[in-house]
Amino acid sequence: DPDIVLYNLQFASFGGTKAAASLGLTTPWLTRLADYPSMVLLHNIMETVDLQNAGYAANRAMESAMRLAGTTVTRVLLNADLVALTIPKYVEILHAKYNTKNVLLAPHGSFEDNAPMPNFELPPGPRQVMTFGKFGTYKRVEMMLDALRLLESDGYDDLEMVVAGSDSPNARG
Repeated sequence: DPDIVLYNLQFASFGGTKAAASLGLTTPWLTRLADYPSMVLLHNIMETVDLQNAGYAANRAMESAMRLAGTTVTRVLLNADLVALTIPKYVEILHAKYNTKNVLLAPHGSFEDNAPMPNFELPPGPRQVMTFGKFGTYKRVEMMLDALRLLESDGYDDLEMVVAGSDSPNARG
């Protein structure tokens, strides 16, 4: 038996439709019901998402329905043994709204003592400007292209843009 089953999740982890994503997010709870300890590392919470701007809700009625669904899915996720968040404000929001006892902060970063200093010399070749994520709603490549053009107009002529990721489940990027 596993010591713990760790789920590294965001709300869109389990598919391109709202139903598939919601059903997939029940997995940590189902794991716990099967008597395996479960932990969720949650990267976003519904309470902080601008649903209309992100393409999830076209009007207020749809936004209200999505908020209700988001609250329900969050309550299901909170049935995991532990829920870790990487942003302190998210921990505060879940404690306040859901009166949680199993939510903790797990900040990103390296906490190694006496870590060696990195080499700051630029490697040969063009400088790379990178963006990554799920593109198509509020995250668009066009803004990155505009920024690259601004840098080039300021005299940076050795730039290369790198785009990594995929389409948003709500809109092609």
